[in-house]
Amino acid sequence: MVHGLLSRSPQAFPVEPQAPVAQGIEHSPSKRARARSNRAGGTEPFHHRRVFTDAEFDALAPRFWSKVDRSGGLDACWPWTKARGRTGYGQWHPFAKVHTPAHRFALALKLGRNIAPDEVAMHLCHNPPCCNPTHLKEGSYSQNMQHSADDGRAFVGQLNAMAALTEAQVIDLRARAVKEYRPGWFAERGRELGVASSTIARVVHGKDWAHLPGAVLVGGRYLGKPLPPRGYCHQGHKKTAAGNCLCRTLAQREYRLRRIARAAEVRS
Repeated sequence: MVHGLLSRSPQAFPVEPQAPVAQGIEHSPSKRARARSNRAGGTEPFHHRRVFTDAEFDALAPRFWSKVDRSGGLDACWPWTKARGRTGYGQWHPFAKVHTPAHRFALALKLGRNIAPDEVAMHLCHNPPCCNPTHLKEGSYSQNMQHSADDGRAFVGQLNAMAALTEAQVIDLRARAVKEYRPGWFAERGRELGVASSTIARVVHGKDWAHLPGAVLVGGRYLGKPLPPRGYCHQGHKKTAAGNCLCRTLAQREYRLRRIARAAEVRS
């Protein structure tokens, strides 16, 4: 097993001079192109794969590192020289009709194991085609998004093209909600700013524009309650990775039981 892990290291394979590759020239097939190919020739579609056995890791490592430009040295970025997606990330095709992100496979080789399904390979260098294991780190999706936001690379707030409000409007809404809230206040502010009342509610409650301070819970069952910490619901229950909590699960179960009871009454 130790020999297998060592053989996966990029240092085990000599660096060969490689011709420079133009950025973004090669792309993996799009979903639409795959669908056209499937309709025309009846071939099996590509499928995404993120789990490999130890034997597959050992067998695929030499071919994988041969497609990575490591001529810059240990501290430099190692760009993927083959197919890339539209966002610049390398697409590694270890088998026919199988593809996986190149940087994710590189980190798996470094760790000597598969990356957990709910984890991502974070680029510390912010260079999508880079496959240098020292520039990669395992983390959650939220950690990856926070890392991008801290470095000013995330399209949050007014940088997001879909933003309907400005930072000044969000801060003003949260300050006014504490003093002016009454039934129908969200709808009034929504008509005033040209957005839905639910958008105003999400902004005031901190579900949207969460990076700005001043979020407060107002209205109905939220009135007078402190804002719950991130990852917890308003009743204090910890949320799962899917965003569900105990009270929501119980409410969904009660709703299903009521539907079953109504269906039984109709049949009888």
